Amino acid sequence: MVISELESIWQKMKVHPITGEQKSFPIGSDGMSTMVFEKNLDLQLKEITRKINARNEYGEPLYSFGTLVFYERKKASGGSRRIYLPRLKDQLVLKWIHTHLIESAKKKQITLQTQSPLEVVERFRNELAQIENPIVVRTDISSFFDSVPRDRVVGLALSLDLPLEVGLMLKVWAKKIIGRPFWITGKSSDEEVLGLPQGLSISATLAELWGTEIERKMSAYVKVFRFVDDICFVTNSQEEAELYLDALRTIISEMGLTLSEKKTHIASLSEGIPWLGMVHYPSEVIAETSRLEKWSKRFIFMRKEVSQEYKLNPQQDKNQLLESFYYKVKQELKGKTSARPQWYSIVKDDGQWKKMDQLLHAQFKILHKQLGIPLDPEAKLPSIHKQMISRNKK
Repeated sequence: MVISELESIWQKMKVHPITGEQKSFPIGSDGMSTMVFEKNLDLQLKEITRKINARNEYGEPLYSFGTLVFYERKKASGGSRRIYLPRLKDQLVLKWIHTHLIESAKKKQITLQTQSPLEVVERFRNELAQIENPIVVRTDISSFFDSVPRDRVVGLALSLDLPLEVGLMLKVWAKKIIGRPFWITGKSSDEEVLGLPQGLSISATLAELWGTEIERKMSAYVKVFRFVDDICFVTNSQEEAELYLDALRTIISEMGLTLSEKKTHIASLSEGIPWLGMVHYPSEVIAETSRLEKWSKRFIFMRKEVSQEYKLNPQQDKNQLLESFYYKVKQELKGKTSARPQWYSIVKDDGQWKKMDQLLHAQFKILHKQLGIPLDPEAKLPSIHKQMISRNKK
């Protein structure tokens, strides 16, 4: 049973969940590539399954997880976060545990798949409409993934009635996690990883499980709207807001977490509430300028990628390069990437989409010129503005 599940999950892992296209994996922390792993797939799956099913003298599976490698990724808000990469076979096993976690939680009416930010915002807006002059509390959990008490969230996960072998493997993984910088070989810089290492599917699932526990405990006071570690709730008065915020602080502390005081605010909706890339007012929602600027830079980056590819190999087919850029832009506008344009379908149009179109279309003109391929003046280029109008009609 385990081996067939692993094989099924491996086949799903190779396909991008949004685009449906074949996905390539980065080389694992042990240096194994997807090609090498697939070449001996049957043997790999049999050996993984054997070690999952076999037990040591303590009744634990013989399978052991390798050292993670990590790199630093800059955060848009400043600072950086560590992103961890496991061995390829560990990615498969962790995805197997992750899949069972989601299925077991679903049987208990718990959703562990991260919600769309648009869904969260729409529920938040519906709640705002129920109160005449709402006072909103907005806050954020400091270093959420790094702070989640791994032993406690794993204990909570085990209460979901996971299959025996899955529960045992989850405990093996959680017992002790070691990481090292990806540019260093050997054990000299190895260090223990606290909390939930970001970049792993199972970490996102366990973080969501801990987040749902916050919502459950706060439901005795107020309905909480949460997207990962960003939290908002709506109250009737300043006094009520302060009371419920104190309750949240207590709950968060009991769960081994801390609120970011820097990002904790109480304000009237009429003042404008910045949350999830938008500023919320009683009758409208405005996109945060910084988010739009970041999205605009993605199109510039995408064009530069193609330009660089051409410079490195000017002999390749120019039309194919151009087509690849058109395709990537269209995928971006359809929400087939992490950009999530549907996120902004409720945002007021103050002319920002047409302004972004100007920048986007400039990238097409630049690329056409670089490749020496004339751009038809009558050509209908992909349009952010048209895409948003289309989404607003849905």
